[in-house]
Amino acid sequence: MNGDSKSPAFTLIELLIVITMVGFFTVLSVPRFNALRAALKAKGASKKIMADLRYAQSIAMGSDTNVTVCFDDASRSYAARYDNGTCNGAYLKDPFSGGDLIMVFDTDPQFKGVVFNSSFGGGHMTFDRLGRPSSDGTVNVTFGDNFYSVGVTAGTGLVTGN
Repeated sequence: MNGDSKSPAFTLIELLIVITMVGFFTVLSVPRFNALRAALKAKGASKKIMADLRYAQSIAMGSDTNVTVCFDDASRSYAARYDNGTCNGAYLKDPFSGGDLIMVFDTDPQFKGVVFNSSFGGGHMTFDRLGRPSSDGTVNVTFGDNFYSVGVTAGTGLVTGN
């Protein structure tokens, strides 16, 4: 047997150095992940609002009736209904869940903590049977330091967001 052969292995010092480096980089990256999560939550909420507005508009055109999207800033919720601006008609069906198209940010785990405020007159906006909205307006969405805006143009019915 040759006394010079060593089995390949890591020393305790090498392992401690690697573990320390992994811990250090983990501590540095956690705040960045939290900031990314907050940005994605706000962006996702604005995309959800934009999609629901476009869906309500397409239902209004396809069913030859008025559809109103009713915003309640205080309860952080909105709903889409078949009616003429009164927010009392039957709910549209959510195309994903099959239930009523009601979004309550505080009870949805994906959007909990998201705040929005709408600038539509009376807290609601109605699409007529041609897809034209009753007024211009925006919905501003915030979560932490993240801000996104969804807009509806009265003349064209264009729904946009950033």
